Amino acid sequence: MKVVNAACNSISEFVYHNHVVNRFELQKQMYRSIRADYPYPIGTQITILACRKVAASYYVSIKKGEEWTLHTFRPHGAIAYDGRTYSVRDAIISLWTIDGRIKVPMQTKYRLTNQSELDLCYDRSKNQFYLNVSVEVPEEPPYQPAVYLGVINIATTSDGTQVPGTDCEQVRQWYQERRQILQSVGTKSAKQRLKQISTGESRFKKQVNHVISKHLVTLAKDTSRGIALEDLTGIRERTTVRHTQRDRHAKWAFAQLRSFIQYKATIKGVPVVLVDPAYTSQQCSVCGYTDTKNRKTRNVFSCCSCTHTEPADINAAKNIAVRAAANQPMVAEPSSATSCNYHR
Repeated sequence: MKVVNAACNSISEFVYHNHVVNRFELQKQMYRSIRADYPYPIGTQITILACRKVAASYYVSIKKGEEWTLHTFRPHGAIAYDGRTYSVRDAIISLWTIDGRIKVPMQTKYRLTNQSELDLCYDRSKNQFYLNVSVEVPEEPPYQPAVYLGVINIATTSDGTQVPGTDCEQVRQWYQERRQILQSVGTKSAKQRLKQISTGESRFKKQVNHVISKHLVTLAKDTSRGIALEDLTGIRERTTVRHTQRDRHAKWAFAQLRSFIQYKATIKGVPVVLVDPAYTSQQCSVCGYTDTKNRKTRNVFSCCSCTHTEPADINAAKNIAVRAAANQPMVAEPSSATSCNYHR
């Protein structure tokens, strides 16, 4: 690991001075130098993977619009393996090292193939090496959905179970206030800090979406139910919100949440159904009467026809369940479209 990352630093210096970020061109320029001049016995394929690692690092920085700086790699930074630098046979994984291959036993209930890529990582706090591995997970046969879940802020099921979003809103407001302060300062260090908190906010959203999607899929699996989501493709273009709600409406990663729900549901065999979102927040789940006046407030639904009253989000989730029951064959396919039950 130290040897490969030292080679990455040598490659990085070449990239920094020559502005060569195309991985194929970089490999052409540096392959012979690393193989011939470097004092350690680095293999052919590892040299290629090192060039790819450096090129990817600079490419990400360019894509983010960051300042051109020299990238350095930690001695124990993760290194990649591909089908030519490791192999698997009978629960034994063979890994390339500078002193030859080592064979390590592993335990997994999933299938690991030689075509999967993996990363060798080091946990300094535990003084332990581990592998990040992609595996083939068999899909369980889906069962017939009976009750559906509607995802709002952040999630509400048709039987009244809710995932509150109070903590998420507080964190979002904190990041928004920090951005406003740093943008008003405008110094170089303030701009660098802006990039840092942007990354932190992105990680926070991803972690929360993972937790929510896992909770919803587990709940559906344990109770033999399915998940229904509003198909909110293009919701940001079709709707308008108050000025104070724009950041909240635009910033949450709806598409990411939908993709997390879909792939976790596929693994568990939980059906996911998309429904038409029109008027779900204005329609009565008891008599079907639809009117904007049914929404007395943001949180309370009160039907002007039958006087049925309940929390607005639960009423909307019940409407989604009814529509999903009428559209059971329409199983959702993976998509990058916006997809959660959001009500103003």
